[in-house]
Amino acid sequence: MAESRSAEVMRLLIFSDSNTPIPANTILATLRAADEHPDLEVCGFVSKHPQRFKRFAPVTRVRRSSRRALVAAVNQEPLRRTNKRRRIDTSVFTDRDIPVIHPHDGNVNSEDFLERLDRELKPDVGLSYYFGTIFKGPLLERLPQAVNLHPALLPRYRGLRSIEFARYHGESATGLTFHRMAEGIDTGPVLVQKRVAIESDESLLSLTARIAIVAAAAVPELLDLVRSNAPGEPQSGEASYFSVGDSHRLYTVTNPSDIAYHELQRRLDAFGALRMTIDGCALRVTRLRRAREGARLAFRTADGMTVAPDRVDGLPLALTRR
Repeated sequence: MAESRSAEVMRLLIFSDSNTPIPANTILATLRAADEHPDLEVCGFVSKHPQRFKRFAPVTRVRRSSRRALVAAVNQEPLRRTNKRRRIDTSVFTDRDIPVIHPHDGNVNSEDFLERLDRELKPDVGLSYYFGTIFKGPLLERLPQAVNLHPALLPRYRGLRSIEFARYHGESATGLTFHRMAEGIDTGPVLVQKRVAIESDESLLSLTARIAIVAAAAVPELLDLVRSNAPGEPQSGEASYFSVGDSHRLYTVTNPSDIAYHELQRRLDAFGALRMTIDGCALRVTRLRRAREGARLAFRTADGMTVAPDRVDGLPLALTRR
């Protein structure tokens, strides 16, 4: 692995496409570390989807907060649990004079972006926090160090929706892994790995929030290892991988009558919601209930139970536009 280009200041280039709790918390922890340590500098933030980091207008923030409060109230959940959805906006970068970079055509493997790395950014470390593009050989060669954050205990649950698939398969724990990047998906030596227990009856939102806290807390340890150019430990154990198609087959239910009730509940518990088609209506169902024959949107499952959506996008049908 190449040595860092600067012996005095290590230049960090952050990549992310997701403004969800785990990457958002990790980005903020990385920025704080750079603020506190003069030997660290964030030289840029790269995203194919910078609009996801746009600052909401005040009216939008009020509307989103009001909806969270309504969802919490109708589901009898503490509001504090719904407020763990930390997001950031580009001001966290621009206030620090860090450039926000949208690669041409969103392609970080393009010659244009590679030339910008060489000419302008000159990073010592690339940090991929939920960035949705595989780094190909020429890009990896230009990054003396490249690290990826993956929310699983690698090598198990490589690929997409790793937290959800761990819940679906009844795991007692999940976690996160910072690992050195290779051309394979979620491969490469492990730098930091943290285990997080999956508590019984815990929501996906709550578990994700706890993993986000653990990920942020692990950033100083990660950066110490990056400073020393630690090689990491090879991934060990049984590997598993889940693709877009695997997720689609579970999350998208076009014929709910073909599936048993307990399987629908298992998927709901794991994914927090299902995209279901019922009587021609596409619904993001977040809870099902037993129902009488002829009830609105009621259907019979493969094992003969009659059920209907009880929550759509977290709200009762009466409070939605369906």
